[in-house]
Amino acid sequence: MKKTLFILMMLCATVSVGYACTAAVVTGKVTKDGRPLLWKVRDTDNLQNCMKFFHGTKYNFIGIADCKPRSTQEIWMGTNTAGFSIMNTQSFNLEETINGVEPGDKNGEFMYKVLNVCATVDELKQYLDTAKLDGLCANFGVIDAKGGAGWVEVSTRSWKYFDANDPNVAPNGYIARTNFSFTGKEHEGLGFVRYQTDDEALAAAAKTKQITAEWMFTDLARSFKNPKLGIDLRDGSHNKSRTAGWFIDHDLISRVGTACSGVIIGVKPNENPELTTMWTVLGYPPVSTAFPFWLKDAEEQLPALYRADNNEKVTEFGKKVDALKERVYAFHEGIGSDRYFYWEALHNPQGDGIMQKLAPVEQEIFRRTTIVTDKWYKKGKVEGKEMARLYADLSQYVTNSYQALFGL
Repeated sequence: MKKTLFILMMLCATVSVGYACTAAVVTGKVTKDGRPLLWKVRDTDNLQNCMKFFHGTKYNFIGIADCKPRSTQEIWMGTNTAGFSIMNTQSFNLEETINGVEPGDKNGEFMYKVLNVCATVDELKQYLDTAKLDGLCANFGVIDAKGGAGWVEVSTRSWKYFDANDPNVAPNGYIARTNFSFTGKEHEGLGFVRYQTDDEALAAAAKTKQITAEWMFTDLARSFKNPKLGIDLRDGSHNKSRTAGWFIDHDLISRVGTACSGVIIGVKPNENPELTTMWTVLGYPPVSTAFPFWLKDAEEQLPALYRADNNEKVTEFGKKVDALKERVYAFHEGIGSDRYFYWEALHNPQGDGIMQKLAPVEQEIFRRTTIVTDKWYKKGKVEGKEMARLYADLSQYVTNSYQALFGL
């Protein structure tokens, strides 16, 4: 009986962690370029994610989806042709758990529906006033092309909006969220330590107004801090021979169940919504690299490296990331062993850890992209031919880099 209870507890813990996410809505008041952004690290049982284009009833949209989705009408972070963007974190204190199942199975379908028809945050509110909320249990982060930015906490019974532009709600110009809601039951839910990591990092960066997509990936998606324990693996004091080099990923932002990270950079008011940029790090972020996407010509132009055509189980890029992740999560001895990771493989004093090798690759991706996007911002539009050349250039660069560095 005790053994059965232990196994059930482990399974419940796995399910809970499987839907955990860490995220933030950041206004243009504290970003380097004055544009708002959404950031999310997605944890899920469906670890194989891809980029997809969707034909909408009113607006087309792109975003992160499961390679083999349970429904073709689900998306987990995306942006549409009106410049409206949305993401979510599952909430675990808005609803009662029924038979071990937490409500929220319609969160992905909800985001798919609103990307179809909503152009602004205000239109989302109007949609929520009339929509059925069955199956919803989440915090939804949103930005639009008119300056709207915030979080809406939604249960099956009600919703409440938190305006990131309101200094009384977001005095530092951003709002962080993990897997509990401020309108939910106090002291319940998940992700309080991750929330602290998220909030503390953003608070410091917001003071200097230097928040960028690159910073979000480097300092948040690849953070190895646990403020409750008072440790940061990246400070150099946790490698061999001071430690065995192995650690448990509990309460870190990126973990064994992390499928991707994304940053959507919105536009300033009066800018062309097609300039909205979606940066995506597919797979476990410490062994992956960022790649930019735009909605223009997306049906034909989304790079093959990041697509899962015909419902393939994994993208070509995902195969490379999975192979590197296996070098980090290499301990497979019974229940719970998948939470152990080898820090030495990621970051070490010799400077040849996977994260250390990939850092200049990602920096180069951002450098090449910025050269092109700076021109687009001045022109006020995305140039299709330039975008196609950039996609081809970056795809080849990523492929060559993983081959040269890791033989993949």
